[in-house]
Amino acid sequence: MAAIRFVGVRDLSPEERLLLDELAARYHPKIERALRNEVDLVVHVKTHKAPPGKEGGKKFSVHVHVNAPTKAIKSSKADSWELGTALRQAFEEVERQAQHTFKD
Repeated sequence: MAAIRFVGVRDLSPEERLLLDELAARYHPKIERALRNEVDLVVHVKTHKAPPGKEGGKKFSVHVHVNAPTKAIKSSKADSWELGTALRQAFEEVERQAQHTFKD
């Protein structure tokens, strides 16, 4: 059975965790379809504090690893001041790589 694992979610608020769950659940079947196989996702979220001169906010770095029987795919670093943007960048990059794997 395919699974989604999250790493580094302790620093996320409940709203951010909900967004992470929703986006992972949305992109997981797309990636499985593109790879034509069940896949395991590992989503690593790193939270960086704002620099001393900058007020409030957190910066997020996201890495997505896809482990499938046929291929392993890793996203390059996606980062943004908004969690949703960083997650979408990482998931869309992995989805694009998966689609090119079986390009017909």
